[in-house]
Amino acid sequence: FERFDNSPLRSKAMLEIANTYMMCDNNEMAMTYYNNFVKQYPQSVYVKTALLNEGLIYYNTERDELALKTFDRLLTQYPGTDEARDALSTVKNIYIAQNRVEEYFAYVKRTTKVTISTVEQDSTTFLAVEGRYQEGEYESAAAGLENYLSKFPTGLFAVKAHYLLADSYFRLGQNDRALPHYIAVTNAGTNNYSEESLFNAANIAYGLGNYVQAATLYQRLTENAESDNSLLQGKVGGLRCAVALRRHSDIMEAGHRLLSEDKATPELKEEAWLAMARSSFDNRQHDTAYRCYAELAASANGEYNGEARCRQAEILMLGGKYDKAERLIEQIVADASSDYWLAYSFILWADIYYARGNNLQAKQTLQSIIDNYDGEDLVAVARQKLAAIIAAEEADRQAGEEEEMTIEL
Repeated sequence: FERFDNSPLRSKAMLEIANTYMMCDNNEMAMTYYNNFVKQYPQSVYVKTALLNEGLIYYNTERDELALKTFDRLLTQYPGTDEARDALSTVKNIYIAQNRVEEYFAYVKRTTKVTISTVEQDSTTFLAVEGRYQEGEYESAAAGLENYLSKFPTGLFAVKAHYLLADSYFRLGQNDRALPHYIAVTNAGTNNYSEESLFNAANIAYGLGNYVQAATLYQRLTENAESDNSLLQGKVGGLRCAVALRRHSDIMEAGHRLLSEDKATPELKEEAWLAMARSSFDNRQHDTAYRCYAELAASANGEYNGEARCRQAEILMLGGKYDKAERLIEQIVADASSDYWLAYSFILWADIYYARGNNLQAKQTLQSIIDNYDGEDLVAVARQKLAAIIAAEEADRQAGEEEEMTIEL
């Protein structure tokens, strides 16, 4: 067991060993593993399960005071969870068996934040509403859960109620109303619904355009994920938020994190390279952009490799390396993968002609784009560049005529 100290499955293995010992009535060994689990993995979603089983072992072996102490911790740290509710049921049995009913009342008030007179109301109200949810009556369930939470905001079922309410709104397509309830679940400590709620809350916030909020939620998901899929989605979401917010340093950091993820698909890794390449290019970090685009130059995605090769040619041109840029453009033209980037490469070629003083070839190249390409954006660029060349030529012509007139005088 100690050979796998760094394994992400070690915590679950430790808990399974404890559960097995408990099932075999080897209570002392079970307690040893449960205690070690709680100490070594205090943030795990299964801590409350370990505490519940510890308390039950104490109760079943007639160590009631230790059971009460353990259940006290469970009820205090994880209120509103299924385990807390199960613990309270056993606590009630202990106090009643010892004829300490008044102490039970005080215990409930201290640990559950509800008075004993509302416990049954709490339970009855929630169970009725939960039935509507289980029947798929989400509109009715949502109304009932809103009512439950207004009456029992810190009730025994509060965490589950927020989760079911969020899920009801989500199923009804009312994501803006689901979001605050998913967040309420994530803020209630580690629980059975926290990972899924973080995942859904982050995706909803992103979909609503709340990129700052989504970035924070994806980061929390990355830090607290117990499944490979959640960990991966946290990293992907973090990158997309950074792109949406145009935060270059965050894009580079998130991109490298995603590239280091073993579970990332080739498509996701290309998305990371593209995000880093574009951000580096936009921030005039051309060497970094060139290297990132190089990872996409052979992509099976025609738009990706078209952009990559054109941007590489553009970077070479901006650096005054006209021959290398032209050779790369010739390759693009010979093996075009995208109509858009093919047209873009001709604009770059016109820029090279103009930089070399070959105005005629530059103008002809730009005119060919205007005449033959359907996309208005690049046609507008070509017209603008053509007009600039013509204007510069006219200015040179007028300057030459003025110079001739001065000489004649």
